[in-house]
Amino acid sequence: MKERGIKLPSLDELKELLEYASDETLLEYLEKAEKELIPREKLDAANSIALDVMKLQRENPEIHNMAIRVLGKCCQKKQEMEILKKY
Repeated sequence: MKERGIKLPSLDELKELLEYASDETLLEYLEKAEKELIPREKLDAANSIALDVMKLQRENPEIHNMAIRVLGKCCQKKQEMEILKKY
């Protein structure tokens, strides 16, 4: 991208773009967090996506419920990883 003179957006700029995302897009992000990031133990990234989506305060209960589910799965995976470290 730098070769073309295109600068990648900062993390804050990316978070601001979430405000303009459709509900479908937000659900897709949450689904990717749940099905791709959590199994790969990218818990910080999955957690961040869920929290950032919740901060948008959309009135779609499906988005809210899925974000909570992602946060719960992050906590569960973190606990599992801690238990495995002991052995």
